[in-house]
Amino acid sequence: MYDYAFATILILSGMLTGFVLVGYIRPKDMDEEEAKKFDEYTNQLLYEYKFTEEIDLEPESYLIEEELNELKNKPLKMELAYINQPIVMYYDNSNKSFSYYSNTDITYKYLDIVARNFVLENHCKQIYNTIKESEISEPEKPVISESSKMLNDLFVKQQRQHIKKKVEKKMNKFIRVGSIYEYEYENVKKPLEPCKNVNVLDYLKFLKRDKPKEA
Repeated sequence: MYDYAFATILILSGMLTGFVLVGYIRPKDMDEEEAKKFDEYTNQLLYEYKFTEEIDLEPESYLIEEELNELKNKPLKMELAYINQPIVMYYDNSNKSFSYYSNTDITYKYLDIVARNFVLENHCKQIYNTIKESEISEPEKPVISESSKMLNDLFVKQQRQHIKKKVEKKMNKFIRVGSIYEYEYENVKKPLEPCKNVNVLDYLKFLKRDKPKEA
């Protein structure tokens, strides 16, 4: 999972830069069907950055330990496009992770969207880890002779491993704790049984039921 998330972060960070630099441009020679697929594809890519700008603008939070523990009791339910299922998420301060309910495992990039929304809803920016593009940039290759190509490749490999470890350390932690059905069963109160009409004779019998007999 970490390998996939790490690769996704690397790829999407570059793609986001591309969108910012060149804008949203659709080739003019596309037919209607191709244009529709192109729009869907680009919209999905941009969707993965949902709430990122709001997170950047959100003021830093300084919640105390008691307030952080209380976030566990503030679950957020959200339905995401492209995965067609709801997610319920809360923050568990005991293990510094976002816990979530869903009917299947969800990939990191979509869980991160829900986590950002949770942070914005509860004004708790301090629990969210943001990975800056500068932290995942490719290492610069040293200028060395062709005969030292093996050393050059080894250097780049070590630097990439270092970046990967640094990113994994800063990645938000997500733990699936159950399905949506389990969440609803655990949190939806069972309805009370309807009251039965009681006549006077039944009430008098009820009163005498536990009355001790006279000797």
